[in-house]
Amino acid sequence: MNNNDIGNNELLYRRVKKHGQNIHPNDLRYRQNELGDLEVLPMAFYDNKNEPSVDRACIHNNDPSKTQGDFVNGVIKLLAGDVRNMEIDYHRIDIRPDPTDENPAHSRIIMIPNVNIVPSDRQKGLRQKFRENLALIANQLGWIIEPEF
Repeated sequence: MNNNDIGNNELLYRRVKKHGQNIHPNDLRYRQNELGDLEVLPMAFYDNKNEPSVDRACIHNNDPSKTQGDFVNGVIKLLAGDVRNMEIDYHRIDIRPDPTDENPAHSRIIMIPNVNIVPSDRQKGLRQKFRENLALIANQLGWIIEPEF
């Protein structure tokens, strides 16, 4: 496997920033559910470009602290194959390597075709479904590092 291939069994990490003091309820990225477990919410996958970033665990030597950044942030995990198995209307989902000088593990989760070319009246629903499905996958695998409260 070369650096451009992300296998379906590959583990991906996503940083979930700790909430600020006065966060609006609609912007919550996680919450404690009725059972006391920390639950990932769809806003954990919000991205201005609708391409949430993730890190390839194998390139970070399976060290989630390299994704975490500030020690108060959390890290969730996803399996590449689970992400690719999502279908949202006629869109398929993929993960593309997008390494930077600072972060060689950086990648993006993308919708094909890109959601930004869909008529604007349908974009909001597609984006929300995309984030909801990613949160479901993350909740199945659980947190690798929980954010501080």
